[in-house]
Amino acid sequence: KHFAQPSDSATVRSQSNCKRPPTSTMSVKCIREHTGKALLHRWLSEFSGGTHNYPNPGVLVSPEVLDKTSGQTWDSILDANPWLKETKLVAKPDQLIKRRGKAGLLAINKTFDEAKDWIMERMCKE
Repeated sequence: KHFAQPSDSATVRSQSNCKRPPTSTMSVKCIREHTGKALLHRWLSEFSGGTHNYPNPGVLVSPEVLDKTSGQTWDSILDANPWLKETKLVAKPDQLIKRRGKAGLLAINKTFDEAKDWIMERMCKE
């Protein structure tokens, strides 16, 4: 899956080089970036008493866009998120890999149509 977000928004980066002590009680389950941002958007304001909020203008584009009979199409994505046509975007795969930039898996400052083309060239490919 890929997702797009405004190019001026911050990117959450994992620090996999960080070694946790064996007595750590933190969860070690990996989550995808889009899911992490959605969780921040959903809960940050409530848990901070309204002091902080996290706008989450990301859009997850699933392989369903390749199937014209499925519910998700590029037109339905655009209808639900008209801001995609109004701002420059960042497109990247939402998978648990490191160094997406070095691997050429980031598209930065793209229009909607450019991001769409970039995603379609790479979707469902290794």
